[in-house]
Amino acid sequence: MTSVYFEGLENELADFGYNRDGKKGKKQLVAGLLTDGNGEPISIQLYRGNTGDPPTFLDAVQKLKVRFGAEEVALVGDRGMIKRLGKQALGEAKFCYVTALTDPQIRALLAKKRLQLELFEESRRKWSWRASVTCSGAIPRPGHGNEPAAPTSGLGVPWLQAKIRARNLQVEQKPRSEPTSSLKQAQALLIKYRLQGWVR
Repeated sequence: MTSVYFEGLENELADFGYNRDGKKGKKQLVAGLLTDGNGEPISIQLYRGNTGDPPTFLDAVQKLKVRFGAEEVALVGDRGMIKRLGKQALGEAKFCYVTALTDPQIRALLAKKRLQLELFEESRRKWSWRASVTCSGAIPRPGHGNEPAAPTSGLGVPWLQAKIRARNLQVEQKPRSEPTSSLKQAQALLIKYRLQGWVR
């Protein structure tokens, strides 16, 4: 789905909406395009310019099922597109879908021990922050104590390692850098990015 800004004066579908073109003050049309596996267009539908993603997604599901008689389809969409009604329509059509989980959904799955974190990473990692700040991080395994919540930032352990390396280099190159402030910075980053439960 995309939007196309409108330059004319009159069009029954032209309206103000979420403008992907960055054209402020311009009405637009919303277009939904279906393609085959090779990327060839098979259907296009125009909507009012203020139409959001979910209604167009429902139309696409119906079109695939009824007009094209599709039976085995896997649709991929973001959380803004595949919402509750979309999931319901996909279930009725017996289609599969892939979308992102929200933070609360991930936390609920972790609480129910439905995610196998050992499939993501099993190794322990060690690194140090100058001034004897040592961290060893391990992603916990389900069933081995209380699992901390997953970081919501998507940054994770590798990003934190890079920040630590950069700070170590700064302390090394600038004698006036306070080693004790390194510890405070490390602790603040762990809290800010919700990694405190992931790093010991």
